[in-house]
Amino acid sequence: MKIPNRLRRLDFSSCPDQESIEKILLRARKNPVVYRAFEQHMLTCSHCQSVVKRLQAFYEILETEIAKPASPKVVRFAQSLKKRVKPE
Repeated sequence: MKIPNRLRRLDFSSCPDQESIEKILLRARKNPVVYRAFEQHMLTCSHCQSVVKRLQAFYEILETEIAKPASPKVVRFAQSLKKRVKPE
């Protein structure tokens, strides 16, 4: 997945889409300059602040769900799916 050219050039005159925001946040350590530029934009942009809050809530829920042990029924279901998938 590529970050659009306008983001690589650090042009935040308009808001990036949600997918681009997520990529920026997930790649903050690899691309600190892009992250800092977006962070400056977000300080004054209520739309991007809202997107970041929703993403944060999603990842908190995901982390909580992943930490829960899987029931035997779910494990059996996953194993049955694995048998149906052809290896690449």
